[in-house]
Amino acid sequence: MQEGSFVSVLPPLVAIFLAIISKRVLLSLFAGIFLGTVLVQEGNSYSFFQAFDDFIVPTLSNQDNVNVLLFTMFLGGVVSIIVNSGFAQRLINSITAKKQTRESIQVKTWLAGMVVFFDDYANALLVGTTMRGIVDKYKISREKLAYIVDSTSAPIASIALISSWIGFEIGLIQDSVNDLGIDANGYSLFIDSLPYRFYPILALIFVFFVAKTGLDYGPMLEAEKKSLKRSKNSSIDSLNEEKSEIWPALLPILGVVTTTLWGLWETGKSPDKNESIATIISQGDPFVSLLWASVVGSFIAILLALFQSKFKIEEVMDFWIRGLKSMFYACCILVLAWSLKDVCDQLGTASYLISEIDSSISLGALPTIIFLLAAAVSFSTGTSFGTMGILMPIVIPLSVSLISSSGNFSTENPIFLSSISAVLAGSVWGDHCSPISDTTILSSTASGSNHIDHVKTQMPYAVFVAGISIFFGYFLIWAGWSPWISLGLAISAMWIFLKRFGKTPKLS
Repeated sequence: MQEGSFVSVLPPLVAIFLAIISKRVLLSLFAGIFLGTVLVQEGNSYSFFQAFDDFIVPTLSNQDNVNVLLFTMFLGGVVSIIVNSGFAQRLINSITAKKQTRESIQVKTWLAGMVVFFDDYANALLVGTTMRGIVDKYKISREKLAYIVDSTSAPIASIALISSWIGFEIGLIQDSVNDLGIDANGYSLFIDSLPYRFYPILALIFVFFVAKTGLDYGPMLEAEKKSLKRSKNSSIDSLNEEKSEIWPALLPILGVVTTTLWGLWETGKSPDKNESIATIISQGDPFVSLLWASVVGSFIAILLALFQSKFKIEEVMDFWIRGLKSMFYACCILVLAWSLKDVCDQLGTASYLISEIDSSISLGALPTIIFLLAAAVSFSTGTSFGTMGILMPIVIPLSVSLISSSGNFSTENPIFLSSISAVLAGSVWGDHCSPISDTTILSSTASGSNHIDHVKTQMPYAVFVAGISIFFGYFLIWAGWSPWISLGLAISAMWIFLKRFGKTPKLS
């Protein structure tokens, strides 16, 4: 087995390269899995079949994975009922009853993403499917919708004080400091590192700038122009603006949201009655909670369709099943993406990338290098949680060692806090951008965008924000600047760049 060498990086690189070139995501992912299986089996003639036996089938036996697949399909059923029963059109009519602009609709989409802060999966699916019809009406491209959805899902969940991410993040930090005998609270370190979490914070702000101004550049600008051209014969003003009740469309979604929060509460409770709400929810099981939520949402949608529309039970159930079928392609991509991650685990892809770090690196450059490494690992493997789980136990001891050798160590040291945040922020960048990431897949699917088109249009924005995060963030921290000043300068730089180089999409 080719473990711990450059060869271990080939499967994800091949999958990503083929996906971008051919736009055949399923075949590209399977090509990466097959190549990885050949490397693991060292050229075994049965490698094609071993790819199924050793990686794809075991993925389907993982309970958390099955919960995510069922949640995705059931939520597709909820959305299908809302759309086909006419509830979605009522919601669109209500939102657009007063004259809106393309910019105001994009800002509302961004705001919806900020509201659903507690889980990235729920965020992507809820916001993408709910706003899809509205952005079509206002001639906004599906690629733009997918970008807004993807740029608010993982970034907001990763920094929210109550989310399905925070327990995992805090647990990694706490375990690492405990192993070093450092008397520190993982939650406190998480809070202290938030001002240094440059990429997620700046990504959320930049997508707001893009939505508010209506300015774009690169492939996204071309996608917006194509959207205007495809819709040039339609008229916003000519569409039906009849006001009607919107609660049948909102109630199933609210049911999903409240059940998810309740599920996190129920699965996170412990005998210790002194725990805070944030701690309890962070300890909850997001996969079980999301499955419960999709079941409740399905029941609510079915009952409302029966009593608030003219359709019979057979027709309503047909709508629901159609929704399940519509998510089959996304589920296939998820299964293969998870399988490729398992291949990378066996080949030691992440371990190889980590081993490239030179222990003699400059202390001030450490956060930048960690961010780039986390981004590379997450992009190559398609998993932010896996990247955080691999890197955090290595990064914290490394940063403590380098800081101690340069002077007295303190948990308040900016380089130490920046190193922690760099792992978390870099993991989000890779999860946000990688074509084999589950969050990227769900964002494009829920938004109805071609998956590779979503990756191509989003990438220039994400790379730009990452560059701003490094230059105005970690470099200035290295120079001794306050993170708040760094954030202020970074925000100003993003605004100036967008106003200088961004253009309003117009038909030629």
